[in-house]
Amino acid sequence: MIKVIIMVPSALTERWQSMFCSDELSKFFDLEYWDCSKICRPFFEASSVLKRCYSRIINDFPDMESNLSRLPKDVVIISHIHLEGFNYKLHKLISSYNRNRVYIDFWANRISLFVESSKDYAENVKKDLKKKSVWEKLLRTFPSIDCLVKFMEYKGGPEFRKYRDEKRKLRRYYKAVPLYNRFLISVKPHMRYSINHPDYEKYLSVVNGGNKSLVDGRYTVFLDQCFPCHPTLKSENPDIDFEALAQPYYSSLNSFFDKIEKEYNCRVVIAGHPVANYGQNPFCGRPIFYFKTAELVASSIAVLMHCSFSISYPILFDKPVCLIANKALLQATEIRSNINKFSIAFKKDIIDTDCIADVSESLTPIDEMIRKQYIDMFFDTSIKERNDQLLVRHIESIHETIVNGLAS
Repeated sequence: MIKVIIMVPSALTERWQSMFCSDELSKFFDLEYWDCSKICRPFFEASSVLKRCYSRIINDFPDMESNLSRLPKDVVIISHIHLEGFNYKLHKLISSYNRNRVYIDFWANRISLFVESSKDYAENVKKDLKKKSVWEKLLRTFPSIDCLVKFMEYKGGPEFRKYRDEKRKLRRYYKAVPLYNRFLISVKPHMRYSINHPDYEKYLSVVNGGNKSLVDGRYTVFLDQCFPCHPTLKSENPDIDFEALAQPYYSSLNSFFDKIEKEYNCRVVIAGHPVANYGQNPFCGRPIFYFKTAELVASSIAVLMHCSFSISYPILFDKPVCLIANKALLQATEIRSNINKFSIAFKKDIIDTDCIADVSESLTPIDEMIRKQYIDMFFDTSIKERNDQLLVRHIESIHETIVNGLAS
């Protein structure tokens, strides 16, 4: 049997099992799932861990090296350890034993790709490129000059240190990339190794399964993003005290939920983020459901969200969407950037939960043409095979390529 290793910065959860189809793959391959959360960053805590005979914990670097040393040369390694500065030493170790890295891009429906596909965006990019001065091109060519200019601009303060750290992280990323021969399995249609988006497979299973509502009566569902506790937030903005943002964030959010419930005569329920582990319910007692986002969206009257990847569900189920943000949330630069892209992509205003008084026009549908463009771009509805079948075929093909490379 072909040896297959899945490396993830998390314990095995229902989410990861479902996405990798690991139970099904274990029937066809000599499969192992390695929980690498103890030796890499970011890592994801699990609220509920699945126990499987093929799952093991990697405790430290010697443990990782010991396990790497026992693998055959033709092993297929599916690695989801982030290519970032902190993990460079780990990637160097892995690549010293095996340079073939398979990555499954479950998030290829990134909203930036959808925004960048529009004609308006392309025309604006062309205009911006024409405006670029010789001086700007020089800064891109000689990063040290760029750094000096930023030092003078920010007067060496926290903003400069943040800029410098981001540049260092980027350089380490580019150092890690050449360590591997990379194989990409993507949920984007019509690629060499394409699979169904897991959200699309889940959508089909809900539609075909005669979905029974998990909530009695009318309700809207909020797609939680585990703010401000998500593990990637601190690495993106190390200078921000995210713990201090929890109180104003949830206070603003819950006040907005109160208004929605009153205006639309409904409940607000929470589709809990998979990595969230709330000890005390921060949503004023509103019910939190984990791993049930598709089911919740399917029977809801509308969806409230920031910039969740689960946008696929309200689009597929054709539900009204309300984009929301507040001052606390927008401290996170990546979220701020993404929610603006969502606003552009779906031609929707971002509602500020800190100050909105009238929510009567908050729950509005996505334009049908935009919805169809999104579905056509990210979901190949002509594929009839399930992901477990597609992944088996792709892994076998990648294995054949690896074996041919060893023979040459």
